[in-house]
Amino acid sequence: MHPEYDFSPIMDEINEAALVEGGLRSDDCNTIPYGTPSACKPVLLSLIDGELPAAEVITRSLMHVGQTCSTVTHTIIFYVKILKSEWDRTWSLFEPAFYHQTQEKGLTVEVLFEQPKPQIQGFPWQDDGEPPSGPCESCKQKPATKKRMDTWTSQMVNMCDECAERFF
Repeated sequence: MHPEYDFSPIMDEINEAALVEGGLRSDDCNTIPYGTPSACKPVLLSLIDGELPAAEVITRSLMHVGQTCSTVTHTIIFYVKILKSEWDRTWSLFEPAFYHQTQEKGLTVEVLFEQPKPQIQGFPWQDDGEPPSGPCESCKQKPATKKRMDTWTSQMVNMCDECAERFF
């Protein structure tokens, strides 16, 4: 594992998804692209995070399981933090080679997409996507031009520019 990259959140997600029997610890695996493997390990964790092109990380991973550690590495986990459409396009180029590895050497390939972070609700600058309509619900005089979250009721309210600025 690379000492400067914190893999613990990824390890937690992998263990939560139960991708590796008995769980996965950081000393159980090699990592690409963050890390320089010093010895072959049973699991390879390949992080597709956009820092390097996905094709480069997948190529390194294929070389690792096909040549460098072909007799030891039996599971590869791709942890994907890029758009699924981008992953699908790139993966389609490499899938036949990995399929061959799974059939020939019994390699297990898992793909885990980063879990979306929960959205924090209730901040005044958030908008529900609907255009404001009717009068300002605060001053009741001007037409509403913005929607804001009322922090007391957690409801979206229509407001004019002046009231939106004054209260938030």
